[in-house]
Amino acid sequence: MSRRIVAVCLTVAVVVATLAAGTSAGQTGPIRQETAVARDGGDVLVTVTYHLPDRVQTLTTRFPALNRGVSLVDSRGFRRVNDAEFEWTGEPRPRVRFRVPADDRRVVAGEDWAMAVRPDVAVNYSFRGDDPGFRSTYDVAGEGYAADPLAYLGPYQTSSVSASGERTTFVVADAADDPTVDPARQFLRVAPERFDLGVRRDQTTAFVLPDRASESHRRLAGATAENSFWVGPNGVEMRRTGTAFSHEYVHTRLGVVGEGSATWLTEGSAEYFGYVFALNAGVGDYEEFRRGVVAERYASGDQAVTLADRSTWRGTLADYEKGAHVLAALDAEIRDRTDGEYTLADVFAAAAGEPFDDHLDFVRKVRGVTGERFGPWLDRYVRGDDLPPAPDDPTMFVYGGDLDPDADGETSAAERRAGTNPFVANSATVTPTATFSPTPTPTATSSPTSTPTPTPAADGSTPTETAPSTGLSSGVGVTSAIAALAAFALIARRRD
Repeated sequence: MSRRIVAVCLTVAVVVATLAAGTSAGQTGPIRQETAVARDGGDVLVTVTYHLPDRVQTLTTRFPALNRGVSLVDSRGFRRVNDAEFEWTGEPRPRVRFRVPADDRRVVAGEDWAMAVRPDVAVNYSFRGDDPGFRSTYDVAGEGYAADPLAYLGPYQTSSVSASGERTTFVVADAADDPTVDPARQFLRVAPERFDLGVRRDQTTAFVLPDRASESHRRLAGATAENSFWVGPNGVEMRRTGTAFSHEYVHTRLGVVGEGSATWLTEGSAEYFGYVFALNAGVGDYEEFRRGVVAERYASGDQAVTLADRSTWRGTLADYEKGAHVLAALDAEIRDRTDGEYTLADVFAAAAGEPFDDHLDFVRKVRGVTGERFGPWLDRYVRGDDLPPAPDDPTMFVYGGDLDPDADGETSAAERRAGTNPFVANSATVTPTATFSPTPTPTATSSPTSTPTPTPAADGSTPTETAPSTGLSSGVGVTSAIAALAAFALIARRRD
């Protein structure tokens, strides 16, 4: 059999498998890329080491972050081709080390701790014979905890909660002011069984960060990457329906929800379902929920917002705010037209974590689930700049009929049958909304009080639109995963 050399190019974005220890010399098995992070003063030191089997002939690795304010510390076994690219010289166990500053978009840092997202790496290699394959790990050098692609650097404590076959590990920073995770634990005991979005997660990691002393980081509420997310101590206490914890929880289930003209669905769905699931779990109160999902303002200056056109909400929080408002109204509209047989969650569950390609794809799938034509309704409020009327009937927001969110001894299902508000104890009889007539276009108001900070793109440029906090479904392809991780942002989740 003739010998052949084959070249492979891949972008490392997801962990494929857990790696076994081994030596470089005479190594068989896959190429192993080990990324370890450690605190270095106020910065984060990243070390990327390769273990290469004998059949590998060449390997080139590229670190896009080195073109974006990240500085090289040293390299071994590599020749530097340009600012970001390195070529293997044949030395065993080659490595590259670089320093990420504390103010980088992928780092949140305090005086004695840091949270770092795994940096993107692009790899090209050639080999003789069969492809050895490629494996990657992400870990902490020293004290800390990693749940790829997130890593916490500093002292911590862990605990876990399991429900309906799903397990969440809490990683709570010692430096935090002893935030209680009991409300979040209770939410997770309820959520997997009652709040079905069509995606199951065997393992999720929730990092609870210390309170940030820096004013520049005070707006940061939480962020998600794949099955891991972080929140601050206020978020995990879940004192109100608009909590970061439930918002990021939804991201771990749905990930990137929409693309193209459906991009707004990623944050809009996390905002709406985060609110309505928290409400049904007994968090906050109904009036607070109403204020959270009703978008009284959704535009910047005098410019109206069209959700299907990202250019109209660039630099605003409209995908969160108007997005949640439209989805709340759509949820009620679906229940009304189907006599309560279907909900908005059924539409997302039918998609099972696959993103909607565009607005028309979303319209088609809403009809496919409900059997009803929602195209004109959605076109008005998504392709147009109108706001739908906010639903008046609180029973339209019930998820988990066996729950008792107002703790008055009556389940939501019983209160719905009685016509009382399931979210307000001893409430008066509710008069359901009979129709949902469209309203005129509201007057645009000024920008929201907090504006998300854009994340640099992979090429080093700064986009003018907001990058979403990202949650990727397991098993996603390398190309789509890296695109989503490149958009990962540690941003203000919404107005406080």
